[in-house]
Amino acid sequence: MLSMFCNNLFLLRLHFLLILLYILFVVGSESQIRLTANVVLDRPIPEGTELSLTCSGGTSNGGGSGVLRILRRRSGGGGIDGFEDLANFATRIVQISANKPDIAATFTVSRQDDGAVFICGDVETLGFQSQTPAATVTISVQFDPRSLSLRSLPEGGMREDMSKLIFCQTDEGGANPPVNITWRHLSPLGAVESLDEGMLATSAQRKSGNVGGSGIVTQSNLTILAHRRLNGHRIECSVEKPGRIAILRQSETLEVIFAPNNVQIHPSVTGGIPEGEVISLTCAVAVSHPPATVRWFEFPPDSGEETESGREISDLAQIDMTPGEYGGMLVDSTLRVSKTFRTNSRTEYRCVVNQAALKSPVIAKYKLNILYPPAIEIVGLPNDPSEGQSVTLSCLSHGGMPDKGFAFSWWHAKNIQFPSSDDIKRRSNSRQELSPVLAKSLVASLNTSTLADIFSTDMVQITGHTGRHLVLDNVGDEQGGWYGCQIVNGGGTAQSLHLLLINYAPRIHPSTKFIQYAHKGMKAEFSLMVEARPSTAEFMWFWIGDKTALANKARNLIITQSSTPRAKLRSRKSITPLKAISTSVSPWLNRVKQTSSTSNDGRMTFTLTFREVTEADYGIYMCQVNHKAGNREFYFELKRQSDAKGINPDTIRITGEGKKVRVEFEPPNTQFYSRIVLRICLLSLNSMGGEGRGIRPSG
Repeated sequence: MLSMFCNNLFLLRLHFLLILLYILFVVGSESQIRLTANVVLDRPIPEGTELSLTCSGGTSNGGGSGVLRILRRRSGGGGIDGFEDLANFATRIVQISANKPDIAATFTVSRQDDGAVFICGDVETLGFQSQTPAATVTISVQFDPRSLSLRSLPEGGMREDMSKLIFCQTDEGGANPPVNITWRHLSPLGAVESLDEGMLATSAQRKSGNVGGSGIVTQSNLTILAHRRLNGHRIECSVEKPGRIAILRQSETLEVIFAPNNVQIHPSVTGGIPEGEVISLTCAVAVSHPPATVRWFEFPPDSGEETESGREISDLAQIDMTPGEYGGMLVDSTLRVSKTFRTNSRTEYRCVVNQAALKSPVIAKYKLNILYPPAIEIVGLPNDPSEGQSVTLSCLSHGGMPDKGFAFSWWHAKNIQFPSSDDIKRRSNSRQELSPVLAKSLVASLNTSTLADIFSTDMVQITGHTGRHLVLDNVGDEQGGWYGCQIVNGGGTAQSLHLLLINYAPRIHPSTKFIQYAHKGMKAEFSLMVEARPSTAEFMWFWIGDKTALANKARNLIITQSSTPRAKLRSRKSITPLKAISTSVSPWLNRVKQTSSTSNDGRMTFTLTFREVTEADYGIYMCQVNHKAGNREFYFELKRQSDAKGINPDTIRITGEGKKVRVEFEPPNTQFYSRIVLRICLLSLNSMGGEGRGIRPSG
């Protein structure tokens, strides 16, 4: 039943529409009723225009009321016939004259009036009489879209090299006439850029889907291939009027999520880090968006690729972010490493970088290369050399990083002032007392800075010797002392010291007196003071007498001994056996005493003491010193003491060489003299008679 009712209603409306068409084209053309407007109706009327329609005409034909009305029928209008009285919607209705049925209606044109039909006639007979006079007009309305919407798929940020679809559409009411949508590409600073090759725009139009809507809806799609250079750029869609005046505009700022293309660790020191110094490791992450996160891990040496053995130390690092290109951020994470001892060598530090565009973390690695000098030791061969031998000092090195590229230099100092206790200073500066064992222990106790000070202040570099070995030929005591070896490599400087002690045979000390005078029955003593290394020796006194040929030679040697205190006297091969002095046999029993002593400075003293001199005691004596470095013989003479006091004039010899005068004399032969005064009197020039100066000694 419902469907039958709807069909009948549709037929009724169709019949009524045919009647109106007949009135419009047949009856209306013959009618005297006119419908006029205040605007030109043959072109579209802009939305919002106030339209005044005036319905005027003659008297009605038969049965009408004589009242004119204006009816409006919109597309999809309401009511059973689709018409509505404009008086119900007009802003103003004016009866032009009381004597005439003319009427004027004013209303604001809206987009719903597009295609609307207006009929003017007698409302009582309009549409119900076949000869009803009427007038009609149809208007077209020009209107713009009310809004512009923009959305994108996927929403939000997009990963680099992915596609994004942006939809831009006018509102569902559409526009009349249809409008075009324009796309613009804007830089982050607002500059207009061209649409890239990776941007493709397509447009389509359709009729509005609203009930009674006559507008055209425009939709445009822009497909974008994401690239990091588009990050922060704006995509704008707009509806423009002629003259490129935008009436509606929407935009979206592109966010491109892109990963860093480079992650590296930059050490503050290249080529390795010297032991004990601090190194800074900077994990530099290239530009990315959003910023990357950095974590640090420490792995012990030789841990391999096992991640479980690492220890996270991210809280020790400092993060620094700097704006980069494409609207991204540069991230620098700096880790300060102070554990730089040789035991930490090969420790690995890993920088682990995570970022939204990365499928997996990026890891950068750095292994500590600790540079340190080798441990060195100086070895001398032979280990206990004597004068006259050749000595080789070798600088032995152990370890070091790098283990090649060593540069050697040798240094020497006779004595060194060690910055240690007074006892060590005293013993270290006295080479006679400082043993090789103590010297080695002393060197081992010195730190690096102390050694460096010693090398720079106390030692002199030996030029021309740059090898690992230093060869000293025919060494003497003057070549003894402290030798230093210095090695320089990429890890720094290593230094060490070696005390070279040269053994030498006994040497006469200048304080030794080889001629002694004594009266019979008086006390006399020979005292031989010598220097030797080592300061231990055996001695023996011999009596030669004064009648043999050896005694005459010995007297000449006594003079040599006196003039050259440090003369090195070789042991002789005796032709006849010498008589050794023994305190336990006659004639020296209970009269002669032999002693020996060693002072703190290493000097040895050997004495032969006569308690009471006899006639048989006068003559030549020899002290034989048997030493590790060689045996030596020293000669002495015991003379009778004369009764003369002072200097014996007969013993004075004066020789002159130019301006120099040499005076030789025998000292007084009495042991009671504690001071000797030699007066030299110069004669006047007149007394010399121009023969030169004469010298007369006086004692």
